[in-house]
Amino acid sequence: MLWYPTEMKYLFVNADDFGYSPSVNQGIIKAHVGGVVTGTSVMVDAIAAQEAFELSMYPNLSVGLHFAVTDFSNVRGELERQYDKLVAIVGKAPDHINSHKIYTTHEELRDVMRKFAKEKGTPLRRYCGAKFIDSFF
Repeated sequence: MLWYPTEMKYLFVNADDFGYSPSVNQGIIKAHVGGVVTGTSVMVDAIAAQEAFELSMYPNLSVGLHFAVTDFSNVRGELERQYDKLVAIVGKAPDHINSHKIYTTHEELRDVMRKFAKEKGTPLRRYCGAKFIDSFF
């Protein structure tokens, strides 16, 4: 008798920091084309973020926002600004939102991000119902 799973499972492998540098961007694209990376998240204020407009050439690559807090006095405003900047660069809303690890463990930042993501209907890493594996090492 053959056994078939009753529920389909998916593996989402995200490469953070798209936009950090041209070489990081190239590595992420190479890993996606090679079949390893299924998503990336863009640091919209990084030096190579404008290259993210090319991500539309890869329709199977999920593109998200890698939120980097620069203004702790206005987290909501900063999140909205970066979200809007990603939409302007990529031409569509992000498929997901994530941030540096420390931000999602900081209670006030986490609460702002969770509320924002819920309003936008966008999954937020660690808080979207998917199992999150922090490290493969």
